[in-house]
Amino acid sequence: MKSIPAGMLKIEAFSPREREMLVTLSGRVERKHLPELEHLIGQSAGEDARITFDFRKVGLVDREAVDFFVNGPGTRATLRGCPLYLRTWLRLAGRPTD
Repeated sequence: MKSIPAGMLKIEAFSPREREMLVTLSGRVERKHLPELEHLIGQSAGEDARITFDFRKVGLVDREAVDFFVNGPGTRATLRGCPLYLRTWLRLAGRPTD
């Protein structure tokens, strides 16, 4: 398995079905990555479109990224595979996961 250098984020997006996008994240999700994640959300824009972010390969999520998914554009996305610390943080902020 190839490791992701510290501070890096690998983003793999694909559409398993029409109007659906699955985005697998690997590494660290930080403030500097939010414009790219927002762009992906914008690409999936539409009444019936769905976007899901898979966090199973994420090691760390910073506070700004959590805020992005609680109060920002990330609220449009479904979150799955969140590590326990992230699920707890999101739940305390009022955002359900998985």
